[in-house]
Amino acid sequence: IEPLNEKTSDMYERNGLRPEVEAITSSRIDMLIAIYSAATDAIDEVILGLTNQQPHQTALAKSQAIAFVGLIESGLDVSQGEIPHRIQQLCRFVEASVLRGNLTEIRTANKVLGNLRDGFVEIRDKATQLEDDGIIPQISSACSIDTVI
Repeated sequence: IEPLNEKTSDMYERNGLRPEVEAITSSRIDMLIAIYSAATDAIDEVILGLTNQQPHQTALAKSQAIAFVGLIESGLDVSQGEIPHRIQQLCRFVEASVLRGNLTEIRTANKVLGNLRDGFVEIRDKATQLEDDGIIPQISSACSIDTVI
Protein backbone atom coordinates (compact mmCIF):
# COMPACT_ATOMS: atom_id res chain seq x y z
CA ILE A 1 0.00 0.00 0.00
CA GLU A 2 1.46 3.31 -1.05
CA PRO A 3 1.30 6.38 1.20
CA LEU A 4 -1.41 8.90 0.40
CA ASN A 5 -0.42 11.75 -1.87
CA GLU A 6 -1.54 15.31 -1.12
CA LYS A 7 -4.52 15.19 -3.50
CA THR A 8 -5.81 11.89 -2.06
CA SER A 9 -5.24 13.06 1.49
CA ASP A 10 -7.24 16.26 0.80
CA MET A 11 -10.12 14.18 -0.62
CA TYR A 12 -10.28 12.04 2.52
CA GLU A 13 -10.07 15.12 4.75
CA ARG A 14 -12.92 16.83 2.87
CA ASN A 15 -15.07 13.76 3.46
CA GLY A 16 -14.40 13.76 7.18
CA LEU A 17 -12.29 10.60 7.32
CA ARG A 18 -9.79 10.25 10.09
CA PRO A 19 -6.14 9.20 9.68
CA GLU A 20 -6.82 5.65 10.90
CA VAL A 21 -9.14 5.03 7.93
CA GLU A 22 -7.20 6.97 5.32
CA ALA A 23 -5.04 4.06 4.21
CA ILE A 24 -6.32 2.39 1.10
CA THR A 25 -7.25 -1.13 2.09
CA SER A 26 -6.09 -4.23 0.31
CA SER A 27 -9.24 -6.34 0.40
CA ARG A 28 -13.00 -6.05 0.44
CA ILE A 29 -13.21 -7.16 4.05
CA ASP A 30 -10.60 -4.59 5.11
CA MET A 31 -12.58 -1.86 3.37
CA LEU A 32 -15.79 -3.01 5.00
CA ILE A 33 -14.17 -3.05 8.44
CA ALA A 34 -12.78 0.45 7.79
CA ILE A 35 -16.24 1.74 6.86
CA TYR A 36 -17.77 0.23 10.00
CA SER A 37 -14.98 1.80 12.06
CA ALA A 38 -15.54 5.19 10.43
CA ALA A 39 -19.27 4.91 11.17
CA THR A 40 -18.69 4.09 14.84
CA ASP A 41 -16.14 6.91 15.10
CA ALA A 42 -18.69 9.34 13.65
CA ILE A 43 -21.33 8.14 16.11
CA ASP A 44 -18.83 8.62 18.94
CA GLU A 45 -18.57 12.24 17.73
CA VAL A 46 -22.39 12.53 17.76
CA ILE A 47 -22.42 11.33 21.36
CA LEU A 48 -19.65 13.79 22.27
CA GLY A 49 -21.46 16.66 20.56
CA LEU A 50 -24.74 15.87 22.31
CA THR A 51 -23.03 15.42 25.67
CA ASN A 52 -21.17 18.73 25.35
CA GLN A 53 -24.20 20.51 23.87
CA GLN A 54 -22.37 21.45 20.68
CA PRO A 55 -25.07 21.56 17.98
CA HIS A 56 -22.72 22.25 15.06
CA GLN A 57 -20.40 19.35 15.95
CA THR A 58 -23.44 17.12 16.51
CA ALA A 59 -25.02 17.99 13.16
CA LEU A 60 -21.78 17.42 11.26
CA ALA A 61 -21.13 14.10 13.00
CA LYS A 62 -24.72 12.98 12.38
CA SER A 63 -24.40 13.60 8.66
CA GLN A 64 -21.09 11.71 8.56
CA ALA A 65 -22.53 8.79 10.53
CA ILE A 66 -25.59 8.59 8.29
CA ALA A 67 -23.37 8.70 5.19
CA PHE A 68 -21.16 5.84 6.40
CA VAL A 69 -24.10 3.70 7.49
CA GLY A 70 -25.80 4.44 4.17
CA LEU A 71 -22.63 3.29 2.40
CA ILE A 72 -22.79 0.00 4.28
CA GLU A 73 -26.48 -0.38 3.52
CA SER A 74 -26.10 0.43 -0.17
CA GLY A 75 -23.60 -2.38 -0.58
CA LEU A 76 -25.89 -5.06 0.80
CA ASP A 77 -27.42 -7.59 -1.56
CA VAL A 78 -30.56 -8.61 0.29
CA SER A 79 -31.29 -11.25 -2.35
CA GLN A 80 -28.43 -13.27 -0.81
CA GLY A 81 -30.44 -14.37 2.19
CA GLU A 82 -31.32 -13.50 5.73
CA ILE A 83 -27.97 -12.11 6.92
CA PRO A 84 -27.79 -9.12 4.53
CA HIS A 85 -31.48 -8.45 5.19
CA ARG A 86 -30.88 -8.37 8.96
CA ILE A 87 -27.84 -6.12 8.53
CA GLN A 88 -30.03 -3.79 6.44
CA GLN A 89 -32.60 -3.67 9.25
CA LEU A 90 -29.84 -2.92 11.78
CA CYS A 91 -28.48 -0.15 9.55
CA ARG A 92 -31.94 1.40 9.39
CA PHE A 93 -32.21 1.20 13.18
CA VAL A 94 -28.83 2.97 13.50
CA GLU A 95 -29.84 5.69 11.03
CA ALA A 96 -33.15 6.30 12.77
CA SER A 97 -31.47 6.37 16.20
CA VAL A 98 -28.89 8.92 15.08
CA LEU A 99 -31.57 11.10 13.51
CA ARG A 100 -33.78 11.01 16.63
CA GLY A 101 -30.90 12.15 18.81
CA ASN A 102 -31.71 10.16 21.96
CA LEU A 103 -28.35 9.49 23.67
CA THR A 104 -29.31 6.11 25.10
CA GLU A 105 -30.59 4.90 21.75
CA ILE A 106 -27.52 6.26 19.93
CA ARG A 107 -25.20 4.44 22.32
CA THR A 108 -27.13 1.22 21.69
CA ALA A 109 -26.96 1.79 17.93
CA ASN A 110 -23.20 2.31 18.15
CA LYS A 111 -22.83 -0.97 20.04
CA VAL A 112 -24.81 -2.70 17.29
CA LEU A 113 -22.42 -1.34 14.63
CA GLY A 114 -19.43 -2.23 16.77
CA ASN A 115 -20.68 -5.80 17.13
CA LEU A 116 -21.17 -6.08 13.37
CA ARG A 117 -17.67 -4.74 12.77
CA ASP A 118 -16.25 -7.20 15.31
CA GLY A 119 -18.02 -10.03 13.47
CA PHE A 120 -16.35 -9.02 10.21
CA VAL A 121 -13.00 -8.77 12.00
CA GLU A 122 -13.52 -12.37 13.18
CA ILE A 123 -14.00 -13.63 9.61
CA ARG A 124 -11.34 -11.41 8.05
CA ASP A 125 -8.76 -14.14 7.49
CA LYS A 126 -11.28 -16.48 5.83
CA ALA A 127 -12.71 -13.69 3.66
CA THR A 128 -9.21 -12.62 2.60
CA GLN A 129 -8.39 -16.23 1.70
CA LEU A 130 -11.60 -16.51 -0.37
CA GLU A 131 -10.63 -13.30 -2.18
CA ASP A 132 -7.08 -14.55 -2.75
CA ASP A 133 -8.48 -17.82 -4.13
CA GLY A 134 -10.73 -15.94 -6.55
CA ILE A 135 -13.97 -17.13 -4.95
CA ILE A 136 -14.68 -13.52 -4.00
CA PRO A 137 -13.55 -11.05 -6.71
CA GLN A 138 -10.62 -8.88 -5.65
CA ILE A 139 -11.33 -5.27 -4.80
CA SER A 140 -9.22 -4.05 -7.70
CA SER A 141 -11.70 -5.60 -10.12
CA ALA A 142 -14.68 -3.80 -8.57
CA CYS A 143 -16.54 -1.45 -10.89
CA SER A 144 -18.28 0.62 -8.24
CA ILE A 145 -18.56 1.11 -4.52
CA ASP A 146 -21.73 -1.03 -4.55
CA THR A 147 -19.68 -4.06 -5.58
CA VAL A 148 -16.98 -3.41 -3.00
CA ILE A 149 -19.12 -4.04 0.05
